[in-house]
Amino acid sequence: MQKEIIQEVQVKKLNTTNHHPVQINKKQAEIRLVNSTISEQDKPAPENTMVAQAKPNKEQIVAGRAPRSKKIIPYTTYQETESVKKTKKEPNWIVGLGMATDFSNSKKLGLAFEAVVGYALNPKITIMLGAGYRESSAFKNNDGQTLSATDEKQLESATVRLSGVEIPLGLRYNVNQRLYAKVGVSAFATIKQRGELTYVSTVSHTQSIVDPNGEVYDKTFTSEERSVVDIEDQPQNKEKYKSFINISFGYKYPFLKNRTITLEPFFKLPMQSSKIENVKFSSAGLRLGIDF
Repeated sequence: MQKEIIQEVQVKKLNTTNHHPVQINKKQAEIRLVNSTISEQDKPAPENTMVAQAKPNKEQIVAGRAPRSKKIIPYTTYQETESVKKTKKEPNWIVGLGMATDFSNSKKLGLAFEAVVGYALNPKITIMLGAGYRESSAFKNNDGQTLSATDEKQLESATVRLSGVEIPLGLRYNVNQRLYAKVGVSAFATIKQRGELTYVSTVSHTQSIVDPNGEVYDKTFTSEERSVVDIEDQPQNKEKYKSFINISFGYKYPFLKNRTITLEPFFKLPMQSSKIENVKFSSAGLRLGIDF
């Protein structure tokens, strides 16, 4: 009886361990087949990895697009000053005062004082109109050529000094925030005209000379005499109006609030020569001004 019981128990153990062996192999084959058909994108992430997904807001859900990551740029004080410079609007109207020195081929230094008004047509171009008082002079030498001559004398040199009211009109082009160029014309009304005309005349005279032998003979000597004639005594030569072409380059330097100091070298070219021996009033100078 004991042997039969032991055999029954062994038969039960064998039945429990080898229960449906064919079915188990079929299930494992099906699992392997399913795993091989799954794409790489659909495979689940490993257990030790984390997947982060941004949650779209309402507007992006309606638009149907996913949120984009925003790049954060640190804000600096340099960017703040640059933005202030870009947003700062220059005034359309400009009012200024200026003083200039006038250099020419004459030894006399000229001076000028003026007030100007400007209107900015755009950030680059400004139209300028001014009015002021100016003194200028010019000199012309003979240089071996006869300026004018008569039977008795010839003109050696001419010096002319003019003072009057000048009205300049010009356009200023701003190259950048500091540099600019200006070109224009000006009308000059003469208030006072002064100057000198220097004439040279040749004078000959005869002198009697006694030689050691006691003989007397005449010898002729020649000499040059200079005479100066004031232009104010010749009203027929007075010029009432003159015109000039003005070319200048300038530098602007900010000073205090809404004030700018300008330093401006300039050139003045006459449109016509003077009636007095064709003296030309070409000059150059330096203008110092302040704009409000």
